[in-house]
Order: sequence, then C-alpha cells, then structure tokens
Amino acid sequence: MRILLSCTLAVLLLLAAGCSSGPRIDGSSPEAFASSLKHAAAELAPKEKARFNAAIALITLNIGGKAAMEGKDPVKALGDELDGLTAEEIIGLGDRMAKSKQ
Repeated sequence: MRILLSCTLAVLLLLAAGCSSGPRIDGSSPEAFASSLKHAAAELAPKEKARFNAAIALITLNIGGKAAMEGKDPVKALGDELDGLTAEEIIGLGDRMAKSKQ
C-alpha cells in the first residue's frame, strides 16, 4: 500500500511540475508557431517578456539566419528548434547563445 501511495504521489508531483512550466511552443506549422510564441510571451511578467523577446531575436538571427543562408525555410528551422520548449527554456537557450558569441 505504501508503494502504491508513493508512486501515486510521485506521478502527481511530476504532472504538477510539467503543468507549472508554462505553455510550450508548437512548431508544427508557421501559424501554430506564431500563435504559441504569442501565447508564451503573454504569460510572462514584463521583465521576463523582455528577456524572452531578446532571446527570440538572438535565436532568430542564429538559427533562422543560418537556415536562410543554406536556402532553407527559416521559420520552419526556428519552429523545429523551439518546438516543445517553454518560454523559460527559450530564455536559457538565448542566454547560452549569447555567452557562446562572446
């Protein structure tokens, strides 16, 4: 009985952690990508929204620019790269890209 209770509690904690991370980016189509980016940004506090927008700009320059130079669709490349990520994860990716450029 304790094992069942422990497993149930662990599953509930994992579900709660997954739900609290905010909306995830949907890169399945350009429309879904744009809509999910807008929704993710709307959920953020002003300071975090500024960091999110800066991260999106940097990621767009890096990934979208590289895709465009290779003759690929930059929006698809961005959608593929960011698909499934939260705003927090995108901010982290932008921070890592900024540090690697220094």
